[in-house]
Amino acid sequence: MESNVNLERIEDFELAAAEDIYTHLEAIEDGTWSPPVQGITNLSLGIEMFKANYQRLMRYEDVTADMPMMQMHMRWLTKAASMVAAMAQPVQQPQLQPFAPTQGMPGTSSATANAQGGIPSM
Repeated sequence: MESNVNLERIEDFELAAAEDIYTHLEAIEDGTWSPPVQGITNLSLGIEMFKANYQRLMRYEDVTADMPMMQMHMRWLTKAASMVAAMAQPVQQPQLQPFAPTQGMPGTSSATANAQGGIPSM
């Protein structure tokens, strides 16, 4: 059974990441710490939106970088950047054992060495 595509629902999903970032921004502007949540917060979008908001707020004459709200912006940016960097760490692959050209073939020294649990020297 086919149905019509729910375009409003698709748009809601697309806008959910931006709405989450706006929730963090509003909380911080109200003076409440709202850290990014790994796996839920779109960190790359959040970093860009927080940088833009920081720069926008700095244009006001009565806003300074040492205000708690602005320090929370920097704290959020630092936390998000460290989360992105941690996700970018390469996963270390296990060491592979060297392969002898005759390894496993009956009647060779490699087959004997493998049966005994070792690898022959060449």
